[in-house]
Amino acid sequence: MKLLVYSDIHTSPKDDEIYGLEKSQNIHNIFKSMLWARQLAKDLKCDKIINNGDFLDSDKIEAEVSYLVSKIYENNTQEELILLGNHEIKDVKGKYNSLNILKPYPNIKIIDKISMSKAGDTTLIFQPYSKDPEAIKKLVYTLDKIKGKKILFSHLTYVNVPNVMLNPNIKGEIDYRSVRDKVDLIFNGHIHIGLESDKYVQCGTLDGISFNDDYKSPYHKPGVIILDTDTLKWERIENPYAILYKKVKWDKIDIIDKSELNRTRLSVECPAEKIEEVRKQLENLNALSYRITLQASTIKDENGNEIEKTDFNLYTDPSQALYDFIKIEKGIYTEELLSGFIKEYVEGEKVVSGE
Repeated sequence: MKLLVYSDIHTSPKDDEIYGLEKSQNIHNIFKSMLWARQLAKDLKCDKIINNGDFLDSDKIEAEVSYLVSKIYENNTQEELILLGNHEIKDVKGKYNSLNILKPYPNIKIIDKISMSKAGDTTLIFQPYSKDPEAIKKLVYTLDKIKGKKILFSHLTYVNVPNVMLNPNIKGEIDYRSVRDKVDLIFNGHIHIGLESDKYVQCGTLDGISFNDDYKSPYHKPGVIILDTDTLKWERIENPYAILYKKVKWDKIDIIDKSELNRTRLSVECPAEKIEEVRKQLENLNALSYRITLQASTIKDENGNEIEKTDFNLYTDPSQALYDFIKIEKGIYTEELLSGFIKEYVEGEKVVSGE
């Protein structure tokens, strides 16, 4: 059986990453990405689509999201299994969730509890998001009982995956070591960076989401996975419509890949005195959009002790940014100069370039 796998689409009309960006742009990009992925599944003669969770961004349905769902699925002929993700859940057990909006559409199956299906001599196991320790125990128990080849699709946070670094404060829902020897492959959603280690494959996102998902090597750009359940071979295919989020230092702008700028959002970190220079560079690049953040550095307090300044995005809240900026920088830059920065680069129309 051949499967197309995608994950973490986070369907929403909102785009909070860039101040001033047209609200509808995000939903249009998602629509194009989904049409591309579903057509690819047809072209490659995939038997099913596996949506590995967080198809929707919220437990509430907005009008634009409802419309997108109706346009994609109203005459759907492709079999698709959609795992419940953490963003779609209203209650602890997941009974009330926004994925219920898809139940009336043809050939759609919502996975809201551990489920299984057969693909030849391979068993496919589906584990939606859950923080319930009993649900995780049931998953481990179930994997123990199944004979033959096993592929696990999940929407969880795994800890102790070799070479996969997580914030040390994250406890996760499942220990990779508890399932590692019980499966042949794991395809996991939830974590937006596409990578692989040992038997573990992070699907990443289909469409690109935020600056938290900076696609630096060895991470994969947004796209889909094509999986052959008989041979257990799989490959990634990049989504040509995905928006790419890239962070860059002000003195590294020249090395940005120009061929992808028409779908790239840039976050450029620079010192305050370089903002004018950086802004001109960014305008000439014609990226999809950009923002400028102040570079963190250290200053001395009245007792001579070094303190670290806090980064903040100039374009998030102009009035608050101005207040914080002056409070941090007073004595280094004049208030008049700082006010000019905020007025020109935040309140004006120069914060976004491109379409």
